[in-house]
Amino acid sequence: MRANLAWLLGLLCVVALASSFRPAKPRVLSLRLLLATRPISQSQGQPVFVDGDCFRMGIFARPDGSAQMSSSRRQDGVITNGILTTVPAPEWSALEGSFLSLPGWREKQCDGGEPEGQVLYTLLEIETSEGRFVSQWRGLPRPQADVANLLLSSAVGPPLRQGLAELTKPDRK
Repeated sequence: MRANLAWLLGLLCVVALASSFRPAKPRVLSLRLLLATRPISQSQGQPVFVDGDCFRMGIFARPDGSAQMSSSRRQDGVITNGILTTVPAPEWSALEGSFLSLPGWREKQCDGGEPEGQVLYTLLEIETSEGRFVSQWRGLPRPQADVANLLLSSAVGPPLRQGLAELTKPDRK
């Protein structure tokens, strides 16, 4: 009887410990976005060559919970660096949680079906606490549009909107 009671007590302790243990939620360590007017040449998941106009944005999580964001664009062969900005911890945390809940950034490749000349090419590289994910889009299918809309409406939206506006000007080459 005592042996059974000891086993039962041990089992209850294990169940209590297992139910109280929750793995840490995934974190976004870095997000790199490349938008281009022409296809992006890659080698081993890394952009090698981007022909034509493009916009780049990098966001890197910082130990204090905030994130550091930088951007640059190339238009007509001229490279312009954006402003280095800090995204405050509460805004980064909100963006990170919403971003991780969307499935569109995990698809390796997708095509929105837009006609050539009216399409942007996107390379999105995400490094999370769970691993590295690279997604390449031609156009903007629905799941990827959700990701884009989230980024555009967040604290990182202003430089992204500006870069997107430059790339989608009607008079672009």
